Amino acid sequence: MDSAGQLVILGWMLGISLVGFLFGRELICWYFKINENLSNQRKIINLLQRAIPNENSKDGQQNSINSDTIESSKVS
Repeated sequence: MDSAGQLVILGWMLGISLVGFLFGRELICWYFKINENLSNQRKIINLLQRAIPNENSKDGQQNSINSDTIESSKVS
């Protein structure tokens, strides 16, 4: 088999592996309800930010729960 044939086979194997990985990841996230848990945690954080008064807020400072931390926890 020449090198062009090997590259085609390698490309197909990589493509099939990528599709399998993406499908498997979605299946695992669905089974363990990871995406739903993250969504619920974001809702809880937002509710806590509104419910808990912050002493620093009268000084014009940001809430004690840093919005950068919340943004970094988001999954794309």
